[in-house]
Amino acid sequence: MLLPTKTPQPAVKAQKIAKYEMAGVGALLQLFGVLLLIGSFGFGTIGAVIGFLCALCLFFVGSARAKVFKCSRCAEKVQKAARVCPHCGVEFPE
Repeated sequence: MLLPTKTPQPAVKAQKIAKYEMAGVGALLQLFGVLLLIGSFGFGTIGAVIGFLCALCLFFVGSARAKVFKCSRCAEKVQKAARVCPHCGVEFPE
């Protein structure tokens, strides 16, 4: 009589999902960049160019700061370099 063999189950995998937060430091930097761009047009051509460059820098820095990674299983924030979710314990693929 043959006994049923138990096949090993694969480890549960999840993904780190990149999301952009609508509130926080990154969003505030983006808002400040847009307001600076609008306000700089009252200072002539040089002010508009300088305001545009500063606003562009703030917008991109804010965009990078607003990016967070979340676990696809529990939707909690995780570090970019995390291999395992600290909240639910699921492994992320490399």
